[in-house]
Amino acid sequence: MLGNGLDILYNLDIYFHPRTNQSAGFIEGINHVRIVNNTKDELKQLYFHNASNYSASKAPLTEISEVRCSHTGHISGQDSLVLKIGLFPAVKQGETVIIDIPFKTFFTSSGNPHLPAYGARKDTTTYNAINFYPVLEYYYTDGWHPELYTKSIKPYTQFAQYKVDLTIPKDFMVGVSGNVIKQNELETGHLKYSFKDDFTLSCSALIVQGMHKTELNISGVQVEIIAPKTQTKRVQKTAEHLQALIPFYEQRFGNALMDKLVIGIGYSLGTHAVTNGNYIIFQGHIDIEHVLDHEMAHQWFDYSIQADEYRDVWLNESFAEYASWLFAQSQKDEADPFTFTDPLPDINIWSDIKTMDTEDWTRFLMDVIGEKSLPPVYQPGKQINWETVANIYSKYIVGNHALQNLQATVGDSVMRNIMFNYCLLFKGKTTNTEDFIVVVEQHSEKEIADNFRLALTTNISPDLEIKNVDSQFKHRQWHNQIITSFEGSWIMPVDILIITENGDSTLLKQVDIKTNKTINLATSSPAVSVILDPRKKLFDDNRFNNRWPRRVSLQPDYGLPSWETYKVYYRPKLKRDWRGNWRTGVKFSGGLGINLMPIMPAFYQNLFDFEITFSIGVPKHNWGGKINYRTPLESTANTFWELEKGYEYPKKWTKLSFNNYFGEPKYLAVQGESYYSRLTSTISSTEYIASDSSAWWTTGQSVKLKEKWTIFSYSATQRYLVETHLLYGFQEEVSFYNFGISADVETHKFEGFIIRLHSEAGFVWDERAGNELDYRLLYVPKVWQQREGRIPLFRGVASDEKEWHDNILSGGVSVGFETEAAAWPMVYIDGAIISDKKGTLLERIDQLNRSDKVYISAGIGLESQTIMEIGLYFPVWVSHPVGGEDNFTLRMLMQWGFYF
Repeated sequence: MLGNGLDILYNLDIYFHPRTNQSAGFIEGINHVRIVNNTKDELKQLYFHNASNYSASKAPLTEISEVRCSHTGHISGQDSLVLKIGLFPAVKQGETVIIDIPFKTFFTSSGNPHLPAYGARKDTTTYNAINFYPVLEYYYTDGWHPELYTKSIKPYTQFAQYKVDLTIPKDFMVGVSGNVIKQNELETGHLKYSFKDDFTLSCSALIVQGMHKTELNISGVQVEIIAPKTQTKRVQKTAEHLQALIPFYEQRFGNALMDKLVIGIGYSLGTHAVTNGNYIIFQGHIDIEHVLDHEMAHQWFDYSIQADEYRDVWLNESFAEYASWLFAQSQKDEADPFTFTDPLPDINIWSDIKTMDTEDWTRFLMDVIGEKSLPPVYQPGKQINWETVANIYSKYIVGNHALQNLQATVGDSVMRNIMFNYCLLFKGKTTNTEDFIVVVEQHSEKEIADNFRLALTTNISPDLEIKNVDSQFKHRQWHNQIITSFEGSWIMPVDILIITENGDSTLLKQVDIKTNKTINLATSSPAVSVILDPRKKLFDDNRFNNRWPRRVSLQPDYGLPSWETYKVYYRPKLKRDWRGNWRTGVKFSGGLGINLMPIMPAFYQNLFDFEITFSIGVPKHNWGGKINYRTPLESTANTFWELEKGYEYPKKWTKLSFNNYFGEPKYLAVQGESYYSRLTSTISSTEYIASDSSAWWTTGQSVKLKEKWTIFSYSATQRYLVETHLLYGFQEEVSFYNFGISADVETHKFEGFIIRLHSEAGFVWDERAGNELDYRLLYVPKVWQQREGRIPLFRGVASDEKEWHDNILSGGVSVGFETEAAAWPMVYIDGAIISDKKGTLLERIDQLNRSDKVYISAGIGLESQTIMEIGLYFPVWVSHPVGGEDNFTLRMLMQWGFYF
């Protein structure tokens, strides 16, 4: 469905106006567009992309005045992401249509990498002029696809010719993506640059003050590096790096379309680097290592060869990762065909975490664990930044692994021919996944091409296994027979490590166990350990059976995921239990055959948690613990079950849950959006034994059935969580009921602010003496740690920490300033109304409406905006303080947690 057939000329006459005390900086002018219809179809409308008008809830950054067209029809969407121009009469094959679009686009410091950005530090100022003008949407072979054009802020367009006149103040310097053919100084104190590009996807300009431009020529490419003078050494290293990098890429992939390259420094980018055609801008400083290699590879994969933005973006990102990996190998004394398992680097976990934003975490995962692990298990309400990471993983890393596996299969020389001819064949064109697979088949064989397609389109990975090892002493030697097997069709040559009783080791390299499943090796002493793929180069669903004899490893858990199946992690545990006592201990987590490819990360495969804790505040019977096991139902794709058993004196419980998803959960949408609707059915048995404090609960066993319906939605600008539950239980001959509903909404739609609203209501019908299921006002921070079946989320203090109530209605609001690392300050106010009146649901609601028992808390707080979420609250005023405290005094609540 990829398209062509439109010849496009953009003639931009634009003026740059820097920021002043009276107005924000902006760039304005007229986009003169000439389009020749060389398709077989009539053009009845045109669609233009306005990246700066991506948000319907915010004022448009691009103002479009009267649009003029040679085939005038209805014009709409001037203030929206997509501008639509009707053509009347329709433009037939061979005809030309001319459009003039006057525009004025403001620079922003919002941190969106696809928007024109303004930033200043010390004595330097930058204006990153990208996506600042309306550009024609992509025209497919079967016509326009307006349903796709609103899915991405970044424009997706076709190759075109550009002629640009740019006027800027004389005291600014500029780097432009095109070739400058004329530069004039005007009497007004401005400089006018005329530049052009005969075949490109976009026009960009970096307009700066207080920086220095370094110009050089590498392999016929004119390179401009724009950076502060304080980064002179880094610029020099960048130039030296490019002297090796560009010729290497040209040798491997042929010449790119670029005859010019602009590399610069920008601020307020919202990401580590932005590449727009032959224009690369780094946030703050140039990253000379992997990031530069990756971004440079986009000159071939994303610029010279354009992938279908909405379907095959992996061709841009995974190929860039693969290219940077190739270059890294070329710089080593001894290249390793696989580098998935470099040692985990030493990190200062706290200093790193507290300053990381989403992009930093993405790079962190890719650099530290990205090529060695799979995304973490989904946990409802805790997947915000990890969703982005999982999406990044699927686009950047899965394809890169498949390309490296392909190279291991066909050999270096054949792989080199595949890549070179693919780049030559599709240079200056738009391509898709099947186009590349056709090239693979042409240079190898159909089976390999089919396996490569399988590696890209499924989460089924191979399983290598040592079935048995037999050692026999014959003819003065030990003859070791190693029997292997495998499942799956994507099997690469594998290394095998044999260790003998005397401590001798032998590494057999690149053994083809597909054709030779039995390996024989003679040694001076019997084999005591055999490991398939000891350096973990290959995909493998189950590494436990790669070792003979079998062994489970135990290691600390940094909170990071791993595809090391049958590995058990341990980490310290500190929590507050259901009675409010602090408990400390250790938690063990592991998995049996985990497969967490980013397709359905919510669906577990044989995961378990086991924890043992001790209560600090309880002198006797102070130990406890629980074990949790979860796995999908084999017969139902959208259902998984979970079993939990635990004991914390004087309570022990068993719980069985079934989580049923309605429809297909949307976890990995291209825009980082998430949505699911889920019904959780739980049956549990709880028993309380006699104790000195039995007034809190009823001694004996109770059985409960709970139905909970959850709706969760997350996007870049808004998140909401709605839950409702109904619980029925009985103890001996007494029945009890519990009903609750809650909603929590967080929005980032107002630039620079975070606004959160929450509301909860709960009702209990329970005649047991202890009222164990009543709602209890606790010293509770907010939404992360919802006590099971307990409401409200009240950041305040009840008059009695042990007071329970039958009916409660609560709510709250928070408003805070949003920064990269934290929301600070968060000003909040929470309130709760309680009632202990009996009756029907309607009567209880009426009693809440009449109740005079109102609890109010107000204060300030700080919430981190990183993958490790920390909340620090100061409820400086509460209406019903504990223990005779003053209403107005300094108090502190703290909450922490991870998004996984």
